[in-house]
Amino acid sequence: AYEAVTKYMAGGDPEKVSVYIVGEAFCPNCKEHSYYFDKQVMTPNGVRSGVRDIMNVYMEQMVLDGWSSDRDAGMCEKGKYDCVLGKYNLCAQKHSGDDATAWWDFARCNYKHQAQLVAYYTTSSESYTGHSFMESVTKTCASSAGLAWQAVEECVAGEEGTTLLKHSYTRVSDMSMPVWIYVEGQKIAYHDDWLSAICSTYKTKTRGSTTAQMPEECTYA
Repeated sequence: AYEAVTKYMAGGDPEKVSVYIVGEAFCPNCKEHSYYFDKQVMTPNGVRSGVRDIMNVYMEQMVLDGWSSDRDAGMCEKGKYDCVLGKYNLCAQKHSGDDATAWWDFARCNYKHQAQLVAYYTTSSESYTGHSFMESVTKTCASSAGLAWQAVEECVAGEEGTTLLKHSYTRVSDMSMPVWIYVEGQKIAYHDDWLSAICSTYKTKTRGSTTAQMPEECTYA
């Protein structure tokens, strides 16, 4: 699976560190992991980190209960909208625009709203109105991340979003005991080690380079 996604991530700066994340939209543990990854790597102290500039990052979305060939749709653990939010996160990566990590801020925002989304879409309610609540949340998150929501929405609603989710399902299904993060193909199980693994890998990859600059955040890693 890691080898497959490196082809998808190809084309970036070869000096950058490949960071491969396995997540799930409605997964509480993934929400917790996203908090730590944001706090330690992406946005420490609420400020966008220079470490963003030394990484090629991709995040899968797990589809745990299989794929329906009849409906050509994922079967996610917490139902249809678990898969729909997964599509949003994948489509944001595909349509992130000039800011290569804006999709992360979008996905992190979605995770912040996870409890409300799970409660709304997994509990019967008279106020249930289908897609409108998720549309509201993702619009808010796209705006805060600086993403063009309409492009993401069209991806989610069309064949492109289904294809992205299916490919993600296929890659993750080939994995044994997937963990949250891989750095250059190596599983890094503990969040306390994520930043140091990224920084040390970058140092190794850029040894001898006259242009590479170590981010300030790596000084303390």
